[in-house]
Amino acid sequence: MRILSFSLAFLCGLWASAAAWGTEPRAPTRVPLYWLWHAQQTDSAYTVSESRREALVREQGYVNMGVIGYLDRQKSARSRPFTCFYAPAPRTNTFCSASAMEQRLILAIGYARVADEGFLLDEREQGSVVLYRLSKAYGERSADREHRFVTSGAELVRLRALGWTYDGSKGFIHSSP
Repeated sequence: MRILSFSLAFLCGLWASAAAWGTEPRAPTRVPLYWLWHAQQTDSAYTVSESRREALVREQGYVNMGVIGYLDRQKSARSRPFTCFYAPAPRTNTFCSASAMEQRLILAIGYARVADEGFLLDEREQGSVVLYRLSKAYGERSADREHRFVTSGAELVRLRALGWTYDGSKGFIHSSP
């Protein structure tokens, strides 16, 4: 009897291990949002796509500044699409927003839609931080405007002291995957 119960327990454990081997890893529910910087174009670009990030670095001269936070991969009742747009020279500007009104306006002035990068939270939840947007005009006619996102209150204060305009808090981003 003891051998039979040991054998059954062993077989059940073996079956559970075999079942686990056959399962594929689940896709992460959050994706890293990369910040890229181009000094000559005075442009901050944002993407969750590793291939787009590498293309911007390799082909266009952007520098990968790292991950600023994590967006949800799927839409929820408390999130909005975080969409990025681009305008070529003389603007050379990437503009990202979760606001439908801002997105309509930016398209109307000639920007092209690049991608929906993920989903930004409307409300703070555990492990999330505020995503602030600032902007700064370059050049005499201010045709070139950089938009930068930060998650640190101290960085917000530092950039404002350097002449950046505060565009507001745009939602919440996860601080970890």
